[in-house]
This record gives sequence, C-alpha cells and structure tokens, in this order.
Amino acid sequence: MSELPKSPPAAKQLIRTAIMLVILLALLLSPLRINQQQGLIISVSTFLLIVALLTTLSVRIWTKLRSLIPGNKTGRIAAYPGDRIFWLVAIVRRAGLSSLGLLFFVFWALLYMLIWSLSSCPECAFYGAGQEIAISEFFYLSVNLAVANPPPTIYPLSIVSKAFSS
Repeated sequence: MSELPKSPPAAKQLIRTAIMLVILLALLLSPLRINQQQGLIISVSTFLLIVALLTTLSVRIWTKLRSLIPGNKTGRIAAYPGDRIFWLVAIVRRAGLSSLGLLFFVFWALLYMLIWSLSSCPECAFYGAGQEIAISEFFYLSVNLAVANPPPTIYPLSIVSKAFSS
C-alpha cells in the first residue's frame, strides 16, 4: 500500500470550512422566491450539473490515483479490497468534511424542491409551501430534517415527501 496523500494544512482547512459556512448561510438567507415550474427547472438542471461535475471529478481522481501507485502497469487502482477503502478515506480526507456536508444539504434541498415542483398542488407536498416559496425554505427544511427537528413553518405532508424526509 502507498502512503496516504497529505491532508491540506490546518489554515487551509479552516478557510475552506469558513467558505462553506458562508455559502450555506447565503443559501439559508436567500430571499429569492420561485413557483413550481421554476423549481422544477432549478432542481433538474442543478442535479444534472452535479452529476456532470462528479463524473468529471471522478475521472480526474481515478487518473490521479493510478499515477500515485508505484509500479502500476495494469491501470487498476486496488490490488486487494483494503486498498479501495484506503483510497476512499484519502479522497474524503482531501475533500474535507465541510464540502461533503454542504453537498449533503444541497442534495436534500434540491430533492425536496423537486418533490414540491412535481406535486399536483404545492400545499399537498409540504405544508406551508404555497404557490411560491423562497429557495432558502428548502435548505432550511433539509438542515432541520437532517437533525430530526422538523421546522414548524414548513413540513412534509404527502406520502412521498414524508418518505424522503424520514
């Protein structure tokens, strides 16, 4: 097994975490209101953008990992199953938990937005949603549901939204 790639310096990690917190704060305080059609366009296009970015990133990581293994002539990343876990830990260590946490909240907020935009009536999917809703409400909902504390202003009402929020 090779050595783990070095993690970024502590100051760099602190700056990265601060940037992620500012982005999350901006998303939570955004007053931009959308209707169901705009919600559908935003959620689907952002999901597609995330898939494209993750695909590009995985190809770059795969190429980098192959170059890090000394004597690798086959192009395989792992010689045995333990190596896969080793490199997964290395990738998570380089990305940082704050990046993964922000991606987690963005994913769930977009999923809730998609459920709301595909429902027949906005009030049927989430109580308190209405015809137009601020984008920040979905981030507020995803953060609160992640810690099992549904907010009193907007909460899942339909079977689909309840299934994804549990």
